[in-house]
Amino acid sequence: MESEKALCRNCERPMHGEICAHCGQKRASPIEARRVLGDIWSQFLELDFKVARAIKHLVSRPGPMIIDYWKGKRVLYTNPFKLLFFSATGYYIAIKYYDINVGGTDDLSKETSHFIGALLNYLIFVFLIPTAYFFKMLYARNTINWAESYVAVSFIWSGYLMLGIPLAVLVHYSGLNYILLRTIVGLVFIIYCTKNMFELNWLQAIAKSILFYLSYFISTFVVISLAIVVAHLVDYQPLMVRP
Repeated sequence: MESEKALCRNCERPMHGEICAHCGQKRASPIEARRVLGDIWSQFLELDFKVARAIKHLVSRPGPMIIDYWKGKRVLYTNPFKLLFFSATGYYIAIKYYDINVGGTDDLSKETSHFIGALLNYLIFVFLIPTAYFFKMLYARNTINWAESYVAVSFIWSGYLMLGIPLAVLVHYSGLNYILLRTIVGLVFIIYCTKNMFELNWLQAIAKSILFYLSYFISTFVVISLAIVVAHLVDYQPLMVRP
């Protein structure tokens, strides 16, 4: 019985301590209601702290945070892709709750506007694939690889989406144009992040950020256009928007 307890339940090799030296799994405990609920709580608590810390650093020191992540200092921050999904979900809830039209025209129905909002959010991982390439070319051609660039733009766009939440509240009560306001605020945020990351003067930071921002919109336009074409082919009404 003791020998069975000393074996890792995952790879079935001997364990010396609480973590298996062969596969990295923690010592497995019997599945009980109290333990399952405790694990769920601890995971959410850990995620909350890491998300909160990442948001704080996106506001105060985005450049050093991303550079730290590149260098391997990752235990303090949540995974950038989890953060991006979390941000996209919060943003979508905000625009739906406050009934914000993100379609760019008042002629779109609410259903279409909200569908486009959801599509834009959860295709963000696709939009950022070519955007990451432009980021690398504009800011760090020979010093980072594409994957590191993708991590950086995932962090930046997490902050970009989070900014959309208070802007949705502002637009709901003020009647301002959401698309225009978010575009301006988003550009300012990108300038702030990239200047914080790289040794750029203000002219360089502004010019490169505009090009980088345009690369994202071009990528978005191409993917959404393809989605609209497919919608027309399969007769999916919510996305059958006229060019």
